[in-house]
Amino acid sequence: RGKFIKQLPQAGDVFLIRYERLMRPAHIGFVDEWQNTWVITVEGNTNDDGSREGDGVYRKRRVQRQIWAVGNFIDF
Repeated sequence: RGKFIKQLPQAGDVFLIRYERLMRPAHIGFVDEWQNTWVITVEGNTNDDGSREGDGVYRKRRVQRQIWAVGNFIDF
């Protein structure tokens, strides 16, 4: 969470959400836009209610603190 950020996340970066009760990351998506306190994302296997057991791919708005990790697998 912020310790290893070399640059601000950009569109196309991959993010993980960690679920403490599972003690591991359990959801993944793409960053579309990184704002001051919000992240606009594109996520699969979700729905309007935010369930992990979803019915499609959605564009969502999340608070940054929900994001556990962000990675860029193209520009190392």
